[in-house]
Order: sequence, then structure tokens, then C-alpha cells
Amino acid sequence: MAEVAGPLPKTPESRGGDSFATKDAQCCRLEEVPLVDVSALWAPGSTEQKRAAVDAALAHACATAGFFRCTGHGVPQSIIDKAFAASHAFMTAQTDEDKRSLAPRAYNRQNANAYRGYFPATVMGKEGFDIGNPSATSVAEPGVTVAKGKEATPFPPSLPSFRNTMLAYREAMWQLAKVLIDSVGRGLGLGDGFFFREGAFRDESHMSTLRLNYYPDRRPISNNSAVAASQCGIPSSDGRELACEEHADGCFFTVLYQDAVGGLQVDDRAGGWLDVPPAPGQFVVNVGKLMQEWSGNRAHAGVHRVLFTQKERFSIPFFVEPSPDAAVKFHGKQEPYEQFLERSLKNFREYQRPN
Repeated sequence: MAEVAGPLPKTPESRGGDSFATKDAQCCRLEEVPLVDVSALWAPGSTEQKRAAVDAALAHACATAGFFRCTGHGVPQSIIDKAFAASHAFMTAQTDEDKRSLAPRAYNRQNANAYRGYFPATVMGKEGFDIGNPSATSVAEPGVTVAKGKEATPFPPSLPSFRNTMLAYREAMWQLAKVLIDSVGRGLGLGDGFFFREGAFRDESHMSTLRLNYYPDRRPISNNSAVAASQCGIPSSDGRELACEEHADGCFFTVLYQDAVGGLQVDDRAGGWLDVPPAPGQFVVNVGKLMQEWSGNRAHAGVHRVLFTQKERFSIPFFVEPSPDAAVKFHGKQEPYEQFLERSLKNFREYQRPN
């Protein structure tokens, strides 16, 4: 079993039990999400000095904000546009019956798959589609349990290009994530390749999830926001209606691309919320709880939420996760990542929904 999380010094505690990586992160309001041009990490002719500057900028963002906006990433806009077009086609052109035919058995008792595939809008109106590692090819069958790390993703047969489009996007996210993870590790002083030691993130088995998020147009009859939220079953916090409640991701890293509608907000560390407006060609990256623990609390898991906009909205997050047998430590408990994942999913409403 790959050992990936050794003991590292702890840092001061923040509100809610999450740890900030530096004292400054506790006392200073976040004015904006850091913007980092990462092109020096792979640009021809780049120097070690330029790469070190990017390492330092990413590490500082992860240690303070828990978020950064990423440009110069090298992902072609055409790959992004095709993925969003395919997501739109699946979510809006497929019938409810077609989509539910790809849902895990929690939402469709006729299906055997338990983890990957479509999930319906039964909480806060958000639909989604989870795509795993294409190397996972075990097809679930009735009465046979397939490990999450080996379960194949069921793709829609009526959209022949959907699979290849999404796998191309997923591979682009994976290649970007590997470069960013290594850069952050160097910047945090953990050394080159720290997070990849002992095969923790293997190309053929990492459990990273590409998720297609769809927030349908849920415009209510009433123009009163409080009444509107009540009509749609929308939760609220500090007077704002939410499409996704505040949380920190449980994974290692999340690489997000959002459409022009926006709505993402991050905790400003001073009791308020900071908008993260969408921008063409720009990814938003946040630290997850696993990375915070793995880095010895040098990095901070960013708390965020999505506002209820009453408009159709699409986003595609890529949740970076290690291989299932990677031994991770979380709050002092060491276990294979797949066991950690089982426990973590119990805290996410997507996996606790009624049929």
C-alpha cells in the first residue's frame, strides 16, 4: 500500500475546526482570489527562477485563500467548449428516462452501478453526471459489488461523441492537475514529487472524478426572493438563496470551469463571502480537505458555495483523487483512500438523496 501522508507540523486552528496554514490567513480578509499565470511551468525557454516564482505564488494562494484562478494553463479553449456543448446536449436534450437509465441504483433500482453516472435533481435542483477513470472497466451486475475505483462509467448510447469528448477533457484536466500539484508541493517546501511518492497518483488507477453540473432554470412564480426560495425548496444563508450550500471539498484538489452565469463564492476568512466571477479561459482551483491534511495543514481547504441565480447554469469540476490503495492519513487515522472516500461520501448530500 502506498504511504502518502507522513506527520507534518500542525498550524493554528480556524473557526469550524479547519486549519489555516499561516497566521496571516487567520487575521486578514481575502480581498480577491489570487490570479496566477502558470505558463512558466511548461513554457519552452522557461527558467528555474520563473518556475520557482509560480511555485511560490501557488503555494501562497493555497496556504491563505485555499483558492486560485489559473491562466496560462495550456488547455485549448476548443476542448473546453466541446465539453460544455456536450454537457448541455446531455442535460437538456436527453429525456428524463434516458438520463435515469444511466443513474446509480440509488436513483434507479433497475441499475447495478452504484457510483458513476447520472444523478437527478432531487436536492436543490442540481443535476449531475460523474465520470471516472477510463481504465476502470468493471461493469456492475445485480448482486455483484464492484469497488468504486474499478466501476466503469455508463455513457449515453444516443450521444456517440459524448464519451470521447468528455474523456479528452478529463485527460486535459488530469495533465494540468499533475503539474499544479507538483508545483504547490515544491512551493510549500515539501519537495519535488512529494505528493506522488510511492505511486499515490497513478495514471491508470487514480480515482479522480469529472463532474458535469447542471442547475436548471428554476424561475419561480413570485418575484419576492424569500417566497421564490420557498417555492423551489432552496436553502438560504445570511439572506442569500443557495444553489449549493457552503462546504469544503473532501478531495485533494478541484479544478473548475464555470459558464458565464457565475454564482461561485468563497469564504473571505472574515465572516463574509467573495464573488469569483467567471472569465473566459480561466480555471478556478481549490484545495480540498485531503490536501490540507496531507500537507500537514500547510495548505487550507477553501470553503465555498454557489448562489441561487434563477438561471440555467453549467459548471464542470474535476475532483482530483489518488489511487484507491494509497494510504492517506486524515485526523491521525491512516487508511486506504477508497475507505476514506466511503466515509467522506456520507457527508455529501448528492449521495444521501431519496429516490
